[in-house]
Amino acid sequence: MRIEGKGFLGLVLPALSETVRGANEAHDNHALLRKMIDFAETLKDELLPSSQQTPEQRQRMIAFIVFIRLLEIVEALVILAAYGIKEELKSLFRIFLDAYFILANCCNDPSFIPVYFRTDEAARLKLAYVAEKYQQSELFKLVNEYATKEMKNELDAEIKREKIEAFNSYQFAQNVGCEAIYDSMYRIASAAVHTTPRCLEDYVDADAEGNITVVNHGPDGDITDGVMRDTCLFFLKCLRGLCELFAVDKESNLKEFEQKLGAKENK
Repeated sequence: MRIEGKGFLGLVLPALSETVRGANEAHDNHALLRKMIDFAETLKDELLPSSQQTPEQRQRMIAFIVFIRLLEIVEALVILAAYGIKEELKSLFRIFLDAYFILANCCNDPSFIPVYFRTDEAARLKLAYVAEKYQQSELFKLVNEYATKEMKNELDAEIKREKIEAFNSYQFAQNVGCEAIYDSMYRIASAAVHTTPRCLEDYVDADAEGNITVVNHGPDGDITDGVMRDTCLFFLKCLRGLCELFAVDKESNLKEFEQKLGAKENK
């Protein structure tokens, strides 16, 4: 087996503009995250599994694939941050946290792997039942042709018999002691995903009476800095968990990142 591709950071990214609010601080965390990505890109070649026969080997294989997924999310965060794109950065950070919870489960417990994959059965059945409402819609034509009554009954019986559960981000977070992260960072970032009223705050300035005085349509270094800092923190935890799972000693590299991140926190 081999890895094809070298990620996305061969792209030439713009420097964070010094005219953007908070750009000086954001630049530090942006640069650190890029160094961590460079390290991860070299690490992945060492982690590439050579076999997938036993449960433990399959655990490593799936953890590796989720890691590649997470690595691409981090690279996308860096690309958005280079332009100071604010709400989309928050939205993508929530997606990052979803992948973070999955990777943590994969690293912690080989029995999680089949549980994770079987959540797709529940998702298939849900889509099949939703499609029933749209028998005349072209959007659901293929689904309705595939999802016969017999197929749905069989899948429903299998889910009940095997006690298959739906994909549950909160449960996955709770499995690895991250429910506080879910109830804080994840929920807050959800505002950007769903375009709730709260996410609109980042687009305006208001006077003391609450009247909108400015509509902001451009980069924001303050938001960029916060997301970059949080991403550095959780991405470092991912790298450490993978090194432990694959029994790869990169402690000196990880300590260096920890020290740099700690120094930034203490500024």
